[in-house]
Amino acid sequence: MIRKFILLGLSLALIAALTGCKDPSNAETSTSETMTAVTEERPREIIFDESSGFSLETNGEGFTNEELISMSRKRYIAYTGYVPDYVEVIKEDGSTVYVGFYYSNYYGSIDRSYADEIYRVDRQTGVGYDKNNYRIDLTGYI
Repeated sequence: MIRKFILLGLSLALIAALTGCKDPSNAETSTSETMTAVTEERPREIIFDESSGFSLETNGEGFTNEELISMSRKRYIAYTGYVPDYVEVIKEDGSTVYVGFYYSNYYGSIDRSYADEIYRVDRQTGVGYDKNNYRIDLTGYI
């Protein structure tokens, strides 16, 4: 019987040594060292690229506002499953175009002060980001 306890104790000690378990008295320092290492890491960029490597070459010609609205609308419907009531170009800043998606309220009017979604897209490439900074590629929705 004593042999079984000794064998069990040695087995547990061997397993603990192989898995890297440390002395419980140092648990606070190892936890703080681990937390420091985790918080010092740079956050990873989240990329949502639904085109799976496809990107249309534009040969230097940018997309028009109407083309960007059409592609944005198709992407929004494909991604969310909802059809927005109104889509418009909110702002143009150089080659960056901001496209907003709106829904009508209970009275049937569209409140343009609140956009449900906003895409920030490069006019030359058709690639940009949504309001959550997920990468989008509109060229897959031509």
